[in-house]
Amino acid sequence: VVTVAITFLCMCLALLQFAHAQESGRQENHPKVLMFAAINISHLADSIPYWSEKVGVNGFFIDDIANWWTSRDKLFEKLPILTEVNTNGARYGVDSNFLKVALGYGNLPDWLDDANWANVVKNFGNISELAKRSGTRGIAVDTESYTIPLFDPRVERYKGIGKELLRAKVYQRGRDMMKAITDAFPDIEIIILPGGAFYWFNPDQGVNTDSWELWIDFWNGMASVNNKNGIVLAAERTYSVVDPISINKIYALEQKTMQEHVQDKAFWRDKCSI
Repeated sequence: VVTVAITFLCMCLALLQFAHAQESGRQENHPKVLMFAAINISHLADSIPYWSEKVGVNGFFIDDIANWWTSRDKLFEKLPILTEVNTNGARYGVDSNFLKVALGYGNLPDWLDDANWANVVKNFGNISELAKRSGTRGIAVDTESYTIPLFDPRVERYKGIGKELLRAKVYQRGRDMMKAITDAFPDIEIIILPGGAFYWFNPDQGVNTDSWELWIDFWNGMASVNNKNGIVLAAERTYSVVDPISINKIYALEQKTMQEHVQDKAFWRDKCSI
C-alpha cells in the first residue's frame, strides 16, 4: 500500500486512443489510461506495481523533469531515474509515459523573438533526446496560458504588430519545435493539450475564448512536419463531464472543429486522434 501522501494537480484518468496510420509500425487500437498528476519521479519509480495493479494506470504525464528553459545538463541528470521508471513500468503495463512541457510556465519569449526562440527549440530537441534514450513514449505539450497570454494577439506585448506576421511567427515556432523534436526522436509520440481551436471557434464552450485565436497556427506549424506518429489532441473540455451522451457530443464537436480548420486535413484524418 502506498503510504506517501501525493498531491494531485488533476485526478483525471484520460482515456486516449492511440490509433495511428498503418505506416506507424506500432498501431495500438486499445485505449490507454494516463494520469495527469503531480507525482515525484522517485516515488513513481518505487510504486509502479501499485499504479498498475490497484489503480489501472498505463502511463503518466510526468511534469517534474522538463521545462522549455531546462538546460541539457539538468535534463540528463534525470536519465537514470526516468529510464528506471520506463523499464520497470513496461513489466507492469505502465508503458505510455510522457514528459509534460508547459509553454505557459515561466515567461515564454514572444513569438517574434528569434534569438530566444532558437534556444527554446534547441531545448525541445534535448527533451526529445532524453525521451528516446530513457524509453519514454513521448512529449505532452501543454499550451495553456498560465502566466502570460500565448495565443491572444490583442495583448500589450503585440500591440502594433500585424496579425498576419504574428500568425506566421506562431506557425514557424510550432514547425521548428516539432522538427527539433522529431529530428532527435523520429518515432516519438506527441500529445498537445488542450484543444485551443475548440474554444476559439466555439466560444460558447468556455471562458476567455478569445485568448486562443492563434492556437490553430501553432498546431498547423507542428502538423506541417508530418511526423511519423501524428499528434494526439487531449481535449480538456471533458474533465468535469461524466454523462456519456455529453462526452460524445463534445468529442463530435472537437472532431468537427479540427476537420474544418486544420490546414492539412489529410494529416489530421490519417495520423491524428483525440
